[in-house]
Amino acid sequence: MARSVGYLSTYVLVDKTDEMAITSKDAEASYQFIRSLVNDLPTLEAPGVAFKFFLWDKVEDSYRDGGGRPDRIQIFKLHWTTDQLEGMLTARLRAYSEDRISSMNELVVADCGIDAHHLVALLAAGSPRDMIRVSARIVSEHTRTADRADRIDAPSIWSGVKSFADERSGELFNNEPLRQLRRVGSPTFTVNKLANDVFRVSTQAARSKVQKSMNTGLVAQIGAVPNPGN
Repeated sequence: MARSVGYLSTYVLVDKTDEMAITSKDAEASYQFIRSLVNDLPTLEAPGVAFKFFLWDKVEDSYRDGGGRPDRIQIFKLHWTTDQLEGMLTARLRAYSEDRISSMNELVVADCGIDAHHLVALLAAGSPRDMIRVSARIVSEHTRTADRADRIDAPSIWSGVKSFADERSGELFNNEPLRQLRRVGSPTFTVNKLANDVFRVSTQAARSKVQKSMNTGLVAQIGAVPNPGN
């Protein structure tokens, strides 16, 4: 039909399969939603038409287990560096400000002492979507609390970062492990500190809590502290 009206080829883009009520936070459900299409090789390889799927990376295991053919259908993985995200943020700011603003730092008070542009890209952890979310939270906090001030201050930045962190962590992990982690009150800790100062439990019980959190990716071991008793 497309060729009959003069188009040489047609591209079909499939996106946001994980943003519906029936697929949210569920990679398997996202895959099942598009399974009949993404596994239909005659359709995907038909001449004159091309399909491009923008999918959650966690869908790949379901795709392979469900009979997907990565030998016939190419899979590309997007990886964004911090520098690339900073460049994207610059491009977006220029586009939406009619080329008047090219950096988040231009929106921040001069004596803030924070490289907001780099901070936003760094906290995004490789996700363009999260970079926009962090930026939006910072601006929201500023407009909510700054009483019409024309520049964003440090308290608004950190309040926006905390708002994003609370929201994003709640999406990634269950509430109970997060609640326990907040009790620690420090980015680093030892098993002995958890046992003696935080949870008041045995070392073995504290180690078990840590292991469960490590299994989910909530915490990670970054080193070992020598035991003075050895």
